[in-house]
Amino acid sequence: MAIFISLRCELRGEGRSRFTNTRCWSDDNDDPFVMAADTKRSASDCMNDLFSDAKGAGWRKINGGWVCPNCIKHIATQTDNSTHEA
Repeated sequence: MAIFISLRCELRGEGRSRFTNTRCWSDDNDDPFVMAADTKRSASDCMNDLFSDAKGAGWRKINGGWVCPNCIKHIATQTDNSTHEA
């Protein structure tokens, strides 16, 4: 038996349009994932691979949770807009 392990973006579900190129990857089920065997060792090794793959794809850990590249881009846009409004 295998164990399916996937990262989900902490900021998913905010309803951003896929046409703006800022739609959350998790909303489209485009998350990094791995399949592990049903042992603790395999799960641990696969988790390390998963985190490495996520970082390579542009995911970042923010406030203890993983955030996809599009949500990171969205956060940056919101921060830029709030500094321009002041």
